[in-house]
Formats: sequence, C-alpha cells, structure tokens
Amino acid sequence: EMPEIKINRVIKEVVKPGTTYEDDPEIEAGKEFIKYDGKDGFRILVERDLRKNGKLIGQEVISEDYYPPEDRIILRGVGKPLQTYSNP
Repeated sequence: EMPEIKINRVIKEVVKPGTTYEDDPEIEAGKEFIKYDGKDGFRILVERDLRKNGKLIGQEVISEDYYPPEDRIILRGVGKPLQTYSNP
C-alpha cells in the first residue's frame, strides 16, 4: 500500500511591522496622519508528511519562506501652524 502524502503550510513566526515617519510640510506641525497601516510578515514552513494507515511515518521540510512585514507609514506635520485672522 502506498503512503498518503500531505503538504502542510505552518506559520513558524509572525513578524510585526515597524513604523516609518514621513515629514510633510503640507500638514500643520504637531499633527500626524496614518498613510498606510502596515502588514505583518511571516516565516512559513512547507512540510510534506508521509502517512501509512493514518500513522505519521515521515516528515520532510520542503521549503522555508519569509514574507517581510510592511512598515506602518505615519505622515508627520512639519508645516507652519494655520494662521487665524480676526477682525478688530
């Protein structure tokens, strides 16, 4: 009887994104806006399991893949504060 082959993807590690700041002179100093929320990265193992009569008889790592995180991007205001004018 031939063994049953099953391919598994296992998330080995979740990598949290960092934060990158971009100075924007169009935004008032002291204010910040999220330009991009970012995405987690992953380290994934792809494994091949060999089973005979439902029992694991062998396992092989086919590949280990890394998908890097994408940083969160924050726009940071460096422009002059908005001027308010009042009539005397």
